[in-house]
Amino acid sequence: MVISFLQQEEDYEKWCTENKDSYVFNHAGGATGNVLHRVSCWHLNVSSRKGTYTKTYRKYCSNDLEVLIEKAEQVSSSFPWRKCKSCF
Repeated sequence: MVISFLQQEEDYEKWCTENKDSYVFNHAGGATGNVLHRVSCWHLNVSSRKGTYTKTYRKYCSNDLEVLIEKAEQVSSSFPWRKCKSCF
């Protein structure tokens, strides 16, 4: 199952807290910024960005890596995506 968050910061943060061993796909929608992360990645835990993670970009989240990769392929058909080099 994939859950989507856009302008839902509290729900997103709660999901991440409850699913620490899961995955987040940051869908910027452009040529850059379409990145798959582990929930524990430092890129998703910068204190100065707290409260803004879902403000501009949709986050797709899942406990199942393969299902999330399928979603990343589906929503990023126009632009490439990649796995984060810091957490994968």
